[in-house]
Amino acid sequence: MRVRGLIPAGVLLLLAQLASAQPDLERLIDEADTLRRKPTRENLERARELLLKASSSKPEHPKLTAKAFYRLGQVYQTLREHEQALAALSEARRRFDANQPEMAPFALHNIAACHLALGDPATAAALYEEVLPMRRQAGDRAGEAYTYYGIAAANWSLGEAAAALDAYRKALAIWQDLRSLANQAHTHNSMGLIFAMLGDYGRAKAGFEQALALWQKEGDKTSPLLAWNNWCLASVGERQYAAAIPRCQTAIDLARASGDFQGMAYAAHNMANAYAGLKMPEKAMPLYELSLSSKRESGDRWGEAATLHAIGEMLLETRDPGAADLLERALALRRETGDRAGQAQSLGALARLYGSQGDLSRSLGAIEEAIGLIEAQRAKLASQDLRASYLASVRDFYELHVDLLMRSGRPGPALEAAMRARGRSLADRLADTLGGIRKGVDPKLLDRQRAAGRRLDAQAELLRQAASPREHAAVRRRIDALLSEYRDAAEQIRVASPKYAALAQPEALSVAELQEVLDRGDVLLQYFPGKVRSFLWVVTRKDLAVHTLPGRSRIEADVRTLLSAVTARGDVTAAAARAARTLLEPAGGALLSPGVRRVVIAADGEIESVPFAALPAGDRPLAARAEIAYLPSAAALRLFRAEGPRRAAPSRQIALFADPVYSSDARGAARTANGPDLPRLRFSRLEAEAIAKLTPAPSRLLVLDQDASRQTTERARLGDFRIIHFATHSLLDSRPELSGIALSDGLLRLHEIYNLDLRARLVTLSSCRSAVGGALQGDGLASIARGFLYAGAAAVAGTLWDIDDRATSELMKHFYEALLLRQWPPAAALRAAQLAIRARPGWEHPYYWAGFVLHGEWR
Repeated sequence: MRVRGLIPAGVLLLLAQLASAQPDLERLIDEADTLRRKPTRENLERARELLLKASSSKPEHPKLTAKAFYRLGQVYQTLREHEQALAALSEARRRFDANQPEMAPFALHNIAACHLALGDPATAAALYEEVLPMRRQAGDRAGEAYTYYGIAAANWSLGEAAAALDAYRKALAIWQDLRSLANQAHTHNSMGLIFAMLGDYGRAKAGFEQALALWQKEGDKTSPLLAWNNWCLASVGERQYAAAIPRCQTAIDLARASGDFQGMAYAAHNMANAYAGLKMPEKAMPLYELSLSSKRESGDRWGEAATLHAIGEMLLETRDPGAADLLERALALRRETGDRAGQAQSLGALARLYGSQGDLSRSLGAIEEAIGLIEAQRAKLASQDLRASYLASVRDFYELHVDLLMRSGRPGPALEAAMRARGRSLADRLADTLGGIRKGVDPKLLDRQRAAGRRLDAQAELLRQAASPREHAAVRRRIDALLSEYRDAAEQIRVASPKYAALAQPEALSVAELQEVLDRGDVLLQYFPGKVRSFLWVVTRKDLAVHTLPGRSRIEADVRTLLSAVTARGDVTAAAARAARTLLEPAGGALLSPGVRRVVIAADGEIESVPFAALPAGDRPLAARAEIAYLPSAAALRLFRAEGPRRAAPSRQIALFADPVYSSDARGAARTANGPDLPRLRFSRLEAEAIAKLTPAPSRLLVLDQDASRQTTERARLGDFRIIHFATHSLLDSRPELSGIALSDGLLRLHEIYNLDLRARLVTLSSCRSAVGGALQGDGLASIARGFLYAGAAAVAGTLWDIDDRATSELMKHFYEALLLRQWPPAAALRAAQLAIRARPGWEHPYYWAGFVLHGEWR
């Protein structure tokens, strides 16, 4: 018979044992926690002993025993004993699920971290995603941010850069809300690493500097190790090997002082990469071996694969037969860990190896698999800037692919591979413009980007006024941070657009499709510069031929010699002949045929800055034989021809901006950040007034003096004009977004030009160096002219050097008479104007007429 309310004797005994055991368990855990606060190896090993005792003590206490397992797992993690950590944390999670479910997310998060450390990022990513809703349900904002951080790290290890950046940004927003400076610093540093690996070294360094500043504010002297280590990696990526070494040494010193063995392993790896880049294998190898040993000891398979690959790359450079085994082992590990970016890297190195052994089939298989992985990565990047920098950073893969196809006797597929490697950004940005990517976007996002642009302009002016090197450096850092903010806003606008999901990615053209772009009488010269040898394809509507040219460095030297001779207005005969021998003569009779009407130049890098009009083709300059047009992207031209006619036609003929007044109030804003005062261009006024007379008054807009301003460009609705003409100064900056056209109230900068949404058939930039800028491999020159193409203009006429005001005014009159009165296409009108100036006494020199080029649609 049971008596209600009485507790059985056995239960009473168990409760008494638990009550007596609780103080002992709490004491063991508390002692271990005290030791963990000073994480020397001795303290951590002692804490491990205490927690092993606590977790195995009898009888068990449900909550305290679970806590002991959890703390034990954390100690194993700090000791880098990740297999043991995984076992302890898994046991903790089982017990938390049964008795303390609010603690389960903490255990699960650390289990995910163990999988990541053990080289299983796919499992880690899945577990972090499982944790995320638990954190949100509990209202744990900090925990949510930590989990986003884990999601980012796992995705980065999988080679999913876009997903990683998205997760880091979400974490950063939470840390900013919580005002956690230390965690903001860690997030900026990690995002900087991704930017570096995607080839955007400017944004990478801005992230590292933000992290270092925040850690300094917090008084943290240990965490800067991470930023210095990543900065070293970025310097190696930029091939600034000598500059990388002291930064790596700083990272090593900090790691040694703090006892951070993992940090030491990665710093040693990065320093070894720097020495390998300097061709000093005797210094690189001991550092690689130190890094490899440490990574193997900790079970870091992802890091082990990276170091195996790096050693294999170094041995490949010296033709050491051991390279093959190391690279194949690295690839196998990277396949096991799901590191797709690493797989592409190792496949590329193996393709070089197989190619050097004459095994072209195996080499092509490896490089094509690598490029497939690269293309998949690029397609997932929402940022157009990151797409461009990433493609430039992997240019070597495309060069190798083209070279292998040529060695295999396949010139057609080689040309298609070459086209896949160039002009991609223009096609992508034009797709955004034609697709109306900014329409329907939250105005707050657009306002945020505009505000960042205004702050950029203000900092550019402060840079000009900086009185000391220290002040100058501080302003440049602020500019880098603002550029990063501006680009982030552009990316968010793109992703938030209702048009984004349906936006088709422009595809590279086949040879047959390229030939369809050409007209009868067109000859396309497609250049593809390579490190060792370059290629020139000569394409007509029916024929295809290919020629081998010297390597990139030789071609670039010839180009610089030619440009120096032209701009000095000296004798250009020898320099022009030398450039023609390299760039034109291989095309042979294709250019000298009487049926040739137009030569289309598809160039890359510095070849795009060549004044082909002045190069001799037979007994006369090329401009005397045919029209000349520059084709930045065949895919963009095909896209424009397909989509352009569907847009509403402009209602007015021409808008002209000329002879701005650079008053004392506006002068500073109308300079480069550290540039000179700007003189008025008096002949530009005569030029614009003469052009205006060719068009009926209701169909034109003529803006002069103070009215030739940025404010007027905003009010004028430039999208309503078929032709837009700027006769003013162009100013270039090392940061392309800060380049621009000088107007009376400041620069109309490139970052503003991108967003103009034009429908113009032609934009004419009658200004200095408007068609040149910094070269981005595979994407041509980051010029002001390119910005107007991004904005939707069909064609842009620009210049290659500082032009003469009076000669330019005369050339433009001839150009527009042919264009507006005779209704000639832009390429034909420009050729007629150049020949007219060349025929004028005193202006025969190429300096006066050959610097004008037409980019884009020639029809």
